[in-house]
Amino acid sequence: MLRNLPQIKVTVPELPLWKGVLPSPAIETFPFELSWDYEGFIRQTTETTILEQISTAYSKDGYKFISPPPGSSDWGNELANLYLDKLLEHIDDLDNKHILEIGAGTTGFAQLLGARFNIASYTIIDPAINDNIENIRIIRNFFPCEEALDQPYDLIISLNTAEHVPNVSLFLEKLHELMDHQTHDTAAFVSLPDAGSQIVAGDLSVLLHEHINYFSVDLFKRFTLKKGFTINSLSVASDSIFASLTVGRTNETNSYPSMTLNPSLLEGIIKITRVLNDFGIYLESFIKTRSVVFHGATPGLNSFLFLTELGNCSGISITDGDQEKYGSYLPAHNVPIMEPHENLYKEADLIIISAPSFKKSIESYIRGLVSENTIVPLSFEGLTMLGNL
Repeated sequence: MLRNLPQIKVTVPELPLWKGVLPSPAIETFPFELSWDYEGFIRQTTETTILEQISTAYSKDGYKFISPPPGSSDWGNELANLYLDKLLEHIDDLDNKHILEIGAGTTGFAQLLGARFNIASYTIIDPAINDNIENIRIIRNFFPCEEALDQPYDLIISLNTAEHVPNVSLFLEKLHELMDHQTHDTAAFVSLPDAGSQIVAGDLSVLLHEHINYFSVDLFKRFTLKKGFTINSLSVASDSIFASLTVGRTNETNSYPSMTLNPSLLEGIIKITRVLNDFGIYLESFIKTRSVVFHGATPGLNSFLFLTELGNCSGISITDGDQEKYGSYLPAHNVPIMEPHENLYKEADLIIISAPSFKKSIESYIRGLVSENTIVPLSFEGLTMLGNL
């Protein structure tokens, strides 16, 4: 029987641990491994002892979220507005709702909803939040927990939590159990990275120690159906999956599709390798006489510069749309992150978008400043574009 299961394996002996931008360059690396999980998704299978060390590193004061939470920066607020737009796309009405948010990171999204809608009650489960905000109940614990069972909920929100939990199967089972025991219909609004599209694109940003569970849209659909949910609606934006879930009927929970893996995911692993090898070789030669600007101080760029050993090369500048990053350093690069401006782009011989998930909006911004310069994403598409120049 095992012979018919999908086979996927990604091993990186030294992958930088992403801890955000820093006051000075400093790299900490750990092994990294992805494998197929028999439950029907791709899972990080780095050794347990290594994962414990990583967990300790992330639990220290000063931890920086991969995507800034609402209220932490202008970019964090922009992302919050994206999440709000998607929430309203999938959930009709928020007024008079009893809401539970799991793994919020901050109270920012709760405050955003509270300012816009007449929320009946708002509860957050998160062990790291120490805020005391009026009309927001904080349960400082991990989900699932007994404290969450003492009141009914109309809506349960989980934004970018499922990819982090050590046991995503148990997480969804307990979510289903909580929803199934409500006295009335409860919906869940869930977001998580569309790792499938990132892998297929050859986007290095997909490889992160902090992410334990990796889903494509198809894998997510099959997995949630397997766990007893009905998907009422689903959309994809900026390499993120957004879905509205309710508790499924018995016949639905027993009829989930067979376990298969889209061949494009296996091809995507090869593309990531090609981006590292071929993109790296191209730039190593290119920057000897010309200059490159990367837009996006991202984990993917950090890994790329470290693994290709290009981090200390002159001729490379990094900029970003998040003003909180200006003057700080990408851990693998020895020049501070710069504020984007017209001359920076005009003087560049090549502009590389190192946040491919936001390629459209970033390219539109850059094209508003310069029209002639070559712009490519840090992905397999970008590698193909360079081959055609």
